[in-house]
Amino acid sequence: MAAQRPGSVKVLVQPPKLSLEAPELCTVVDEAVLCRPIGGPRVMYEQLEALLIASRRLNVSLHVLPYEAGARAGLEGAFTLLSFAEEIDPDVVYVEGTAGNIYVESAEQVERCKLAFERIRKSALSSDDSLQMINETKEALYHG
Repeated sequence: MAAQRPGSVKVLVQPPKLSLEAPELCTVVDEAVLCRPIGGPRVMYEQLEALLIASRRLNVSLHVLPYEAGARAGLEGAFTLLSFAEEIDPDVVYVEGTAGNIYVESAEQVERCKLAFERIRKSALSSDDSLQMINETKEALYHG
């Protein structure tokens, strides 16, 4: 096992597999995330490459919300919508913030978050265009 610097995160990505058990992941990242130089060019390059590798999985769709989308739902912060196939497990929203982390379970609030996510997703680039943007950003780091 390799030693890590304190506070660093290491993501291990396995090759794409087809599994009926794998949960679906649909994620939207803001274009600023791709451009904000955190950790230096090498770290950014590796993180962007990790996104490209993860996006090859059949259960993953990755989208970039471009700057051109302007003001939209979700600017106040990130959230994670957890949806379950079984009705016995109601959908939940996880919100991480400076004041703490919370799980939102109110059906009304969860529905608002679902609608917000759909608006964000519709404003985002297609998966193919998003992957092209990520790859171009990654290559600019390598050649820049």
